[in-house]
Amino acid sequence: MHLDLAQAALASAELDLGYTTIYSPVNGIVVSRNGDVGQTLAAAFQTPILFLNILMVSVTERTREISLRMAVGATRTHILLQFLMEALIMTAIGWTLGVGIGIWIPRLLTTMIGWPTIINIQAVLTAFLFSLVVGLGFGLYPANNASKLNPIETLRYE
Repeated sequence: MHLDLAQAALASAELDLGYTTIYSPVNGIVVSRNGDVGQTLAAAFQTPILFLNILMVSVTERTREISLRMAVGATRTHILLQFLMEALIMTAIGWTLGVGIGIWIPRLLTTMIGWPTIINIQAVLTAFLFSLVVGLGFGLYPANNASKLNPIETLRYE
């Protein structure tokens, strides 16, 4: 009997968790409503997949260039490092724009309202680490595919 009540209470709490009101710890003002975790997770997985697709298209479109570089002496490591560096550069640009806009817009709005701006350095560093993991993790597969291209075969069909 008690187990059934506890499970029912847990199910109710899980349903209510998706529609939580978040209050600011500084002044108690409502910061967010309907903070659905599922949408946040979906967006967090959508971005790396899009990043992977962009890099795969880049490798596909540049097979001739990769083959020519390999034909004149570039090693698999050179090709792998080239595409990993491109992935990291794209990641750095995305992180810089994201953090820059994420700091600038709240600062602009809080200045207009007259509130202080609070920047959480831990969130900025977490975004940096997440971006780094996405850049390396999702850039490794296309870079590895590019480094495995056979220059003779690809130049024959290009």
